[in-house]
Amino acid sequence: MEELQACGEDVWLCEEAGELVGAVGVEDAGEALLIARLMVHPDAMRRGVGTALVQRVLARADGRAVHAGTAAANAPALALYERLGFRWVGERSVGPGLAYVDLVRDAA
Repeated sequence: MEELQACGEDVWLCEEAGELVGAVGVEDAGEALLIARLMVHPDAMRRGVGTALVQRVLARADGRAVHAGTAAANAPALALYERLGFRWVGERSVGPGLAYVDLVRDAA
């Protein structure tokens, strides 16, 4: 939790029954929002937590574009973003054997 508090992003939390089950870190770049981090507790996966957090960001975007990214091997995250209207805009290497995908959901 201390890492989230010190990250410099707006961090929105998702709790169930008083337990933290997910978080999203958002940066406001003026003309767009950036999802800097999206985390879901392993016990809460496949229950709509990630979807709810991303939808919250989209609602706060006020028609602006929203950027995100994830590891190319993170199939669940890629599926979530694509299901919510994000599209791939690039792929890059961020370390030996680690590919990262940049995504955007265009302004409404």
